[in-house]
Amino acid sequence: MAYFFHEAAGLKKVSAVGDGTSVVLEWFPVYPSITTNAVAITIYHSTSKDNLYYEGIKLIYNGNDTSLTLTGFPAGDLTFFAIRPFEYNPTFNWNDLTNTDINQYVLPETLLASNITDTDLAIPVLDASSFPAQGTILLGSELISYSSKTGNTLNVSVNGRGFNNTVARIHGMDGWDGNPALATSLQWLFYRRGPSLWIGGDDPNFDKQMMCEVRFDYPHFPGNTTGYNQVVEDIVDVDLEWSDTQQIGFPAYDYAGYHRQDPAMLIKGECIGSYQGGEMYCQDDENGVGQVLRGVSLQDRNNQRQEMITILTGRPCVLLQRQMTGITCKCMVTYQNSPDPLCEVCIGSGFVTGWVQYFFPRNSDGRLLVRFDPYKDTIRREAEGMDPEIQVVARALTVPTIKPRDILVKYELTGEEEFRYEVTGVTRNDTYLGNIGGQKLDLTRIRKTDPVYKIYVFSNTATMPTWIDTGTMIAEPGHSIPTNLMNHSHRIRGNENARQTWAQQTQVSAGHNHRVIVLNGILTVEPILNHTHII
Repeated sequence: MAYFFHEAAGLKKVSAVGDGTSVVLEWFPVYPSITTNAVAITIYHSTSKDNLYYEGIKLIYNGNDTSLTLTGFPAGDLTFFAIRPFEYNPTFNWNDLTNTDINQYVLPETLLASNITDTDLAIPVLDASSFPAQGTILLGSELISYSSKTGNTLNVSVNGRGFNNTVARIHGMDGWDGNPALATSLQWLFYRRGPSLWIGGDDPNFDKQMMCEVRFDYPHFPGNTTGYNQVVEDIVDVDLEWSDTQQIGFPAYDYAGYHRQDPAMLIKGECIGSYQGGEMYCQDDENGVGQVLRGVSLQDRNNQRQEMITILTGRPCVLLQRQMTGITCKCMVTYQNSPDPLCEVCIGSGFVTGWVQYFFPRNSDGRLLVRFDPYKDTIRREAEGMDPEIQVVARALTVPTIKPRDILVKYELTGEEEFRYEVTGVTRNDTYLGNIGGQKLDLTRIRKTDPVYKIYVFSNTATMPTWIDTGTMIAEPGHSIPTNLMNHSHRIRGNENARQTWAQQTQVSAGHNHRVIVLNGILTVEPILNHTHII
């Protein structure tokens, strides 16, 4: 047998299909040394590297392809593979073997029915029905050539014991033959089929072992019945989404001041029912007798003032959040500690769909505003040429929580994408009661040849604003509408893609307006002048 190049011989690649059970073997083309002969491939596999060849031939492939998909491997196993090509006369009758698939065959195997000595010429086996009429068997480390079979007895040829320079041994039913590390069953092999037909033995000169982990990859999902599951959680970083959930609905600043006597309740913004200053239309006001007193949330005030600054000085950005749970990408293998940075599936994140766009619900366009500190463009000289090196410091609201390895897509005032920046570090400070007070971001500009730019983003989700009218006035429970107040309604302006932004002030009507809040997930008009409205 011959290869075009000795280095390009044997196995070429072994890879998992990703369905938790299948593996693809690829090998280099091999050609017969005698042009009238044909070549087939013997396939070995084992979970033990030492027993790879001792376990015998697992499959024979006699097709023309140079790759084959094998199935039936347990998920999570690390399996070793090898192939050996052999040359044979094409007149060989493949029907002597058990056909498992197109051009795929397995060799018959059985066990001894009784012990034999090293000179016995009758080999009793449990079942010889699948064995050809004549051939060669491998028993332990001994090759035995038989010329016929009678029932379940294989009749050994003259000089058939210790065939092909192997050593004739005593064999026991328990597998003992003087070398207990070897196989315990008989396997029929390609060695001789009659005096004129030579079946060449598999060639060990091109041995090349490869290992592969049988695993689940996207879009296949692991089954729970075997107990094998994907690792779906990033154990390095901490997910801070709870902070986003708590803070995303903070109210817009209404320019009113509050004072309360209990510092903790005051900071939380709870109602305490006591007089310490008060607010407009609250209990201490002449027009607000009977109204509820409440404290002020310092966290809301912090968020409100930061939002006011970013509206004036911020730049619109799209946030791509790195996923911390999900389907492990196929580039994450047991012998590699980190994902492939050039992987087209996870873009170096380790999870399928490694980054997901965050749509900021307080802005109708889905983008958040980030304040960029002054920075200096620098150029670094490399062997490959000039390379820009931009390090930027930026400041963002307390919500959404931005984490290292997140990506900010920065936009020009014209709406065009400028550059993408990777978050390399986040400095946070805490305010009262464990709340996060601000986020200072360390950013590194990503060159536009990086695969990260392949991630598709929606640059603007805004649509035309919508005007709605409230219902006419209704009395606040327990109160009567002033007689001098004419019947009226109010208008509210909001965006259909960001319903949270409807928490605002209504338009002025009948000399006043109302505050609109999200109460238990429902847009609610707060009462004033003893009346309210229904949206």
